[in-house]
Amino acid sequence: MNSKKSKKPSPEPVELESNLVTLGLPSAFSRLENFVWWLGDRIPWPTRVSTFFGTGLVLCLLFFAGHYVMGDHTYRMAWAKTLWANGTHDISGLTDAKYSIYGIGHSLIHVPFIALSTTITKLTGFRCEGPVNMLLYTLNGALGLTLIFLFLLRYGVTARAASSRALALAVGTPWLAYSKVEYSESLVATSLLAMGFLLDASPFLAGLLGGYCFTLRPETLLWVPLTYWALSPQWDLKRVGRFAAGVAPGLILFLWSNYVRFGAPLKTGYSTQMEFITPLYVGLYGELFSSGKSIFLYAPVLILFPLLAYRAYSSLFERRTQAPLGRLFRWAATLLGAQLIVYGMWWDWSGDDAWGPRFLIPAIVVCAAYVAAQRNLNVRAFYALCALGLVVHLPALLLGPHTGLMMVHTKVPFRHNYQANSTLLDIEDLRFNPRYSPVSINFELLELKLVGAASPPARLDRDWTFLQSFAPSLTSESVNWDILWLSAGKAR
Repeated sequence: MNSKKSKKPSPEPVELESNLVTLGLPSAFSRLENFVWWLGDRIPWPTRVSTFFGTGLVLCLLFFAGHYVMGDHTYRMAWAKTLWANGTHDISGLTDAKYSIYGIGHSLIHVPFIALSTTITKLTGFRCEGPVNMLLYTLNGALGLTLIFLFLLRYGVTARAASSRALALAVGTPWLAYSKVEYSESLVATSLLAMGFLLDASPFLAGLLGGYCFTLRPETLLWVPLTYWALSPQWDLKRVGRFAAGVAPGLILFLWSNYVRFGAPLKTGYSTQMEFITPLYVGLYGELFSSGKSIFLYAPVLILFPLLAYRAYSSLFERRTQAPLGRLFRWAATLLGAQLIVYGMWWDWSGDDAWGPRFLIPAIVVCAAYVAAQRNLNVRAFYALCALGLVVHLPALLLGPHTGLMMVHTKVPFRHNYQANSTLLDIEDLRFNPRYSPVSINFELLELKLVGAASPPARLDRDWTFLQSFAPSLTSESVNWDILWLSAGKAR
């Protein structure tokens, strides 16, 4: 008789232990995975998503400042007002320029908020343009967090763990601080996240979001195709055609807005600034390791990314069992590499004035999402690094990301080195001198605000701190809390 040979059961795939170094921190970090107890896996999907969006919105509103920050934003808002009032592009009646040099998409998205604030003012007499329009970035912050949450759910992270990790990324990276300021990069990051999330289900909707990116910043002409290449599950003419059809309206709007302002479809407001004159090694060093702009300083959780990238590249297990996550890795790695190179060579590689590496925010968010999406994530290391990021960003959240930077412009501080003469504090000090890093500056200002004492007297035989660089000395009244709920009724 031919007896059948019994087959040995194939071993279940065993999740690899993390190759990351265990930090030996308390197990409380592990329990943070279930911190968001109100978001369980049994909750219906729409309720789960809306509940998380509400949670993210509350977090952003806790630090809501309600006022404009950037001087450049004056031109964007002027364009939004003229578009709403009479549909024109000429802003010479509101600013010192005839046209805004910035993307039309940033002004267009403000039009509903301009309409709302104008209506409220007409009905009540209450001027609320700043708070109403800055709500855009609060909503964008909550939406970006929700998209990260959805990505984590897609890659198999439980609802509670996904919500805890997404909220940790909010406070441990520049994302929450960027909900307080009107950077176009945060809008680009959210649009790219939404595009990437919808790419599988609806290439046309994903294309619409990609086209909108073109209207925000011209360099997204590089980031959108890169995102499609990295995340698209398959390349066929139908999918490409649907994506291209979605991209077309945004691309046409981008070209038309350039033509009506500058006389040529391909001439942008940045055409006179397209100077890639920074040596690449200088830009890369600044973006990666400088005391004022390092991505690892402003997003410590990215320390895990190179380690996870090595494992994803070298591990056969990762390639076989986590193919979708492999696409996310391809997107994160290529987007980070491309942005590091392109912006690293630009004349203003640091994107100043700005809190942290402004230009790299889209790549930072995608790389952080990849880290959080790991099924065998070292949660101790993850939450510890996010907590470190919160420490870095807390002074900026409380006092404002631009407060120290604006003092450099308005109060003209002097840098003193006891081995050399005193000189004006400049942008290179903010980029490369740890003593004058925006992080160091904000910690000094927070200490001044809390303690209430003026800075110690400056000595010529010592290097001066940031606070010692001012004459007369700053006091606690020189710094305001940058939270609407704490400063309501005070002059700003």
